[in-house]
Amino acid sequence: LYSFVDALRHPERAYLAAGKRTRTFWLVLLGVAVAIGFVTMFNPLSLFGLLAIVGAAVYLADVRPPLRPVRGGSSDRW
Repeated sequence: LYSFVDALRHPERAYLAAGKRTRTFWLVLLGVAVAIGFVTMFNPLSLFGLLAIVGAAVYLADVRPPLRPVRGGSSDRW
């Protein structure tokens, strides 16, 4: 859910400037991951639960870091 909300916060132009797939692609992928996460809430280690976790992890590890500087966010808050 955190990945989905974070993907909503960034404008389409940030994805293009960072050289990543489109915002719509990530919103659909993460939206499906959230839905699967709710369905598999009591068994998160099922195949579909793991796929949802991997989708969110890829966004957080590969897509989010390049989006933050493009949008104007700082990686060092202090």
